[in-house]
Amino acid sequence: TINLGPNYPIETAHRITINCTGTITGLWWYRTTNDTGTITITAWRNTTTIATNTGNPTPGPGWRYLPFTTPITTNPGDQLTIGI
Repeated sequence: TINLGPNYPIETAHRITINCTGTITGLWWYRTTNDTGTITITAWRNTTTIATNTGNPTPGPGWRYLPFTTPITTNPGDQLTIGI
């Protein structure tokens, strides 16, 4: 757990390889008690931003979901970087 406080936002990301045709509509993550404030999610294909959204989901611990403003269509072999 990293808790730098509200004045030091960080973004973490994972690179994924898609195995099937489909659509990614948003991102689930676990929100801790200390995780407060606005959340931004971003998806990149290579270095191009292809989807994003910003929101302030329900506070407190638990699984939270934030949809992308535009869903991402995927194909086998696509490589995306998803960040929060």
